[in-house]
Amino acid sequence: MRLRRFVGADVATATRLVREHLGPEAVILATRGHPDGIEITAAVDAELVTRPLAAMPAGAEAATASGGVAPAIGASGDAGFASVAQELQALRAHLAEIERTLAPLR
Repeated sequence: MRLRRFVGADVATATRLVREHLGPEAVILATRGHPDGIEITAAVDAELVTRPLAAMPAGAEAATASGGVAPAIGASGDAGFASVAQELQALRAHLAEIERTLAPLR
């Protein structure tokens, strides 16, 4: 498992750094205030590390950002895709809660 800390001016910036360096499979373990903004501690299973977004094929990043399926996954209707979509929705809700909690600190 790879464990790293990221510091950003705000939650969105720190979260973007997590995705860029550890990939979409990264799990946020902790967030806290930092003199330079927000510190996020995140981890990812070493076997699940994907290429950073900058190294993805041109259409993959756009498809992922727009909520579509990245070309690497394909549109085969995998049964596991539904559970991934549910987990993503739960993570978005969690991130929104973190942002609401940290808003007074800004």
